[in-house]
Amino acid sequence: MPYLKTILLPFAERMSARGTAGDIVMPPHSLALYSDWTVNGLYSKIFTEKGGPFTNPVSMRRCTVEMTAGLKKVRVHGFDTDFAITGDLSLYMDTAHLYDLDKYREIMLRVAKGDAVLTPENWPQYERALKDAVQKFKP
Repeated sequence: MPYLKTILLPFAERMSARGTAGDIVMPPHSLALYSDWTVNGLYSKIFTEKGGPFTNPVSMRRCTVEMTAGLKKVRVHGFDTDFAITGDLSLYMDTAHLYDLDKYREIMLRVAKGDAVLTPENWPQYERALKDAVQKFKP
């Protein structure tokens, strides 16, 4: 995850050192995306060196949470466990890209309120909830 170490983390550290607040918002992938990649193997055919369809995107989120922990005024938000969003494929252009402007607006309002902030302390519950939902998902 070179991007995290070479671009995102140094930027977040500079902003934190200046006392500037920053929010990192993880795009909410649909449950169908994880299911599709797992069932059809599309992800592993394209990104064979990157890891599994669940592990890679979730690891990137976890690393972002861990690497930014302790930086003042830097928050990481994750909405993958908001199943009203990620479980409703009608909100997506395809299985990966949220397309509904009202949902984007709702997410930004929630970010402003400090909702869905991921921390090292709440990460295990977040990951478990997402993994359970992906395993149970039926298109």
